[in-house]
Amino acid sequence: MNIAVFIKRTTFHEGYGGLETQNQTLCEGLSGKGHRVTVFSPKYELEQDFASKNGVDYVFVECSYRSLAGLGHLDKNNWENKSFFAYKIAHDEKAFDIVLAQSSAGLGLLRRKSDLTVPVISISHGTTVGEYKTLLQSIKSFGDVIRLIPNTAYMLLNFFIRQRLFVLKSNKVIAVSNVVKQKLVEETFVSKGRITVIHNGVDESKILVKASYPIKDTLTLLFSSKVIKSKGIGDLIEALNDERLNNVEVEVLGGGEDIEFFTEVSRKKGLDSRVHFRNKIPYEQYLSRIKESDVLVIPSRRIEGFPMTAPEAMFAGLPVIGSDLGGTPEGIVDGGTGFVYKSGDISALRDAIEKFLDQPTLIESMGKSGRSKAQQEFGLDAMLNKYERVMKEVTQ
Repeated sequence: MNIAVFIKRTTFHEGYGGLETQNQTLCEGLSGKGHRVTVFSPKYELEQDFASKNGVDYVFVECSYRSLAGLGHLDKNNWENKSFFAYKIAHDEKAFDIVLAQSSAGLGLLRRKSDLTVPVISISHGTTVGEYKTLLQSIKSFGDVIRLIPNTAYMLLNFFIRQRLFVLKSNKVIAVSNVVKQKLVEETFVSKGRITVIHNGVDESKILVKASYPIKDTLTLLFSSKVIKSKGIGDLIEALNDERLNNVEVEVLGGGEDIEFFTEVSRKKGLDSRVHFRNKIPYEQYLSRIKESDVLVIPSRRIEGFPMTAPEAMFAGLPVIGSDLGGTPEGIVDGGTGFVYKSGDISALRDAIEKFLDQPTLIESMGKSGRSKAQQEFGLDAMLNKYERVMKEVTQ
């Protein structure tokens, strides 16, 4: 198939995260299976208009993106309009068979559904209400409250217009977790049959696996995420502020707007020798370093769709401790491949960490069980096969 993919940012852009990495994995995987893949994205800070990497072509569109009024389709220079015309030029040269749109990035095409000759599948990683709840958690000052006003207006437009448009006008919606599917049904009243759940898959061949599990007196936790309040890094630091966990260290791999704030919090609590902020590192380097830790911790206070860090760590042979929000628990067998605790319950998080200190053999047994689960459910081929089935379904 000739596939057009629409996304707000790519791994070529600054500050990319898990969604962009997942999109790259998906696109390169589809290309590897013989499909032709072209990714359309706003240009933003990039200088080039086109790029090719690992069998995937990229088109970077010069445009504005977010409209203060939420009416971007009325602005001829907005992404919704410019993306459609960029698509049309490419489609006229070699017709596309299908469009994959990450969240609402395909709205420009969906608003012109009557002009399209190909089906559109939208991929949802979360919902408007979930993102707004996360925004509320990020408030730290009066200035944040003032900035919340336009964001609230934008959220309402997303909830009543944009989210409904991309969900209801798509031929099919793929949700990255069962929780996301449930929330989409509740917020848009879409039929459950229109949504298919496909968990994010991981290319296992790029991940180095733990070769052994030596019994140690120390425990190394891995936190791999943006360093922002809603990701729960503050809860993890607070959990370590207990003498029972004096032999626990944390590797923090990720940048973010709150990294200086939490570095200072860690220092004031006397934990700066045990909480190591390494900033963001290249993705390939990260995949090779996972195995150097003992346990992955996802202490998020936000409704995650399905964080890729969980299956990545499981493939490396690490158990996972995760909060009970969003799709995170769908990657963990509580008591089998790790532990699930109530988000925000620092005492419960501390207890989960302490279990690995008191019973270090759990690291190996749970780590190997997690790897087995990942191989069965979260491999790249499993994800690609499911995507191909959905694409075949809507193009027949």
